Amino acid sequence: MSKLFELYIRFMIWLGAGAPDGYEHLLPALPDKVADIPKLPPVETKPVPAPVIESEPIIPVIEPEPEPIEEPILPEPIVAEEPPPEPATMAIEAIPEREPIDTVLDVEPDLPIPDLPIDEAPSYDEAPSYDEAPSLDEAPSYDEAPSLDEVPSFDEAPSLDEVPSLDEAPSFDEAPSFDEAPSFDEVPSFDEEPQTLIIDDLVDETIPLEPEPIVPPPIIVKPEPTEPEPEIIPVVPTYHTDPDFPPIGSLEAVRALYMSYSALGQSTYRQRVLRWLDSTELNAVVIDAKSDNSLISYPTQIPIAKEIGAATPSHNNFVEFMAELKKRHVYTVARIVTFKDHLFAKNYPEYAVKTQGSKDLWQDNEGQHWSDPFLTPGWGYNLQIAVEAVQLGFDEIQFDYLRFPTTSQYGEPYFSQNITRDSRVSAITSFLSMARGQLSPFQVKIAADIFGYACWRRDDTLIGQDIERLAHHVDVLCPMLYPSIFNKGIPGYKNAVAHPYEVVYRSAERAIQRINGLSCTVRPWIQDFPDHSFEARVYGKQEIQQQIKGCFDSGSEGFMVWNPEVNYTSGAYAPITIK
Repeated sequence: MSKLFELYIRFMIWLGAGAPDGYEHLLPALPDKVADIPKLPPVETKPVPAPVIESEPIIPVIEPEPEPIEEPILPEPIVAEEPPPEPATMAIEAIPEREPIDTVLDVEPDLPIPDLPIDEAPSYDEAPSYDEAPSLDEAPSYDEAPSLDEVPSFDEAPSLDEVPSLDEAPSFDEAPSFDEAPSFDEVPSFDEEPQTLIIDDLVDETIPLEPEPIVPPPIIVKPEPTEPEPEIIPVVPTYHTDPDFPPIGSLEAVRALYMSYSALGQSTYRQRVLRWLDSTELNAVVIDAKSDNSLISYPTQIPIAKEIGAATPSHNNFVEFMAELKKRHVYTVARIVTFKDHLFAKNYPEYAVKTQGSKDLWQDNEGQHWSDPFLTPGWGYNLQIAVEAVQLGFDEIQFDYLRFPTTSQYGEPYFSQNITRDSRVSAITSFLSMARGQLSPFQVKIAADIFGYACWRRDDTLIGQDIERLAHHVDVLCPMLYPSIFNKGIPGYKNAVAHPYEVVYRSAERAIQRINGLSCTVRPWIQDFPDHSFEARVYGKQEIQQQIKGCFDSGSEGFMVWNPEVNYTSGAYAPITIK
């Protein structure tokens, strides 16, 4: 190990470092004189104090030599805040003698020592031999030695493990000469305090920055003059009402009448409907798109409808009638009778409701067949009709008979799945979810007709109508609040037909409370037909207006009036003209 260290001392001496104590014999003989240096006028210089040596020196570490380059890279000078004044003359009086350096090779305790395994330590066979070491004749002369400012200290020396071989050492031809060495003016004095690096100091304001490229302004082509398009001013309807018979509630609310499949096919009824819409508070119409007898009211292009005989329009020029409604700003609703579908069930018995205990098709009390609400082929057919209706211009799709059938005089219905409350409600809501997906691109409202007692009952009324769950999938709930169908009355009012206001108000209010917080509104169906369950009472202006008041007092967003014969009571609706 001592030989290797002596080799290292020789190498350091060759680089220009001083010899530690006990190794002075390795220094080369000094020449008789120093090479001629041009003398400069004397100048007063501050003596350069010797660097302070720590009591415990650091193990020398030798860093790998860089690749040979043509010119040495000079370190950037450290710029002081206030540089000392430049001397008038410069001269080198003498090179001060260096203080001896203590080279006790003790390890500084603060420095981490890598714990190398013995197997990774270099063997003596890998160490350079003395035959490879440079002789004293090859040692650089003092003329070629670097200045003291360039001599690396032992603190910067690499470790012995990192000592390069002499084959990799640069030749003397590549060593920098004194002509290339930095002048003493560039060497910072030890009297100057080290400066803190500030980012702003890195910018020399005396050097002009590179100008930003000039971007030419874009060329704007003047468009050719064109005739200005006429400004479209929305038409705001002006309502004229009778002060002796003012309408109840907001005039913007939906106030619809029902128009059946048969009435649509007759010019007399079409003209009558238009007169009611022109002269009364009624401003919307619910038209049978698919009727109770499975027929489609307008000319349809649906293949299944043509196959089963449902493509029997009641009005061949339906588009013209729709245009008349749009011209009057009438809100249009397409009523689709959903699972009560005699023609579909008859032609596709595999998708129909069967009779319990047999394979026969089940019939309701009217002798009509139903499609099975569990089976999706029936869903798809009804949704094709819904999409087609929207394309014809309807603003809203209303699904009626959106329920399971119950026992009739022909027997008990039998379905493709077991009947439970959850299975029924899941079938109905799943259909509505599919309807939402099919109709959402058209941005139309979806409505569902429900039984009046569904507002009061917490179960699904044995038909799959749970209003809390239905309200998640529709925009409008339409409870049928005809007093005549409340055959058992409501709490506090056993004879429902005698209390039209209370029945409508309390039932609608209860429905609104149950779906509070959901993005769904309530728009009830009200009665404009003679009572057939209790007293055969005729509903006139008073009973109809009481129902309308019950709708608006409850918080409903409008009402729809039902008369299956489309023969509405004259003078029962507030007169309004629109200009």
